[in-house]
Amino acid sequence: MVLFLKARSNLSFSKFGAELGFINGDHRLRLVQLFDPDSQLSSLTLIREHRLNTAASERPPLTLEMLLGEWQGRSSNPLP
Repeated sequence: MVLFLKARSNLSFSKFGAELGFINGDHRLRLVQLFDPDSQLSSLTLIREHRLNTAASERPPLTLEMLLGEWQGRSSNPLP
């Protein structure tokens, strides 16, 4: 699995956006986070993609029920 992150900001303290992505084989999952001028989260967009002309199949649409429950994860900060 590959992780990528890109962020974009305006020095005028307007909107700010960040994109977090995970790549696993021929599938990619991108989470776009947008923030308002007060640095408050304004929206989240989840984008699921798969590489064209591969055996990767389209996954069924996500539902709220699929996301409910207990989640576990691991975090790391590569910055000193």
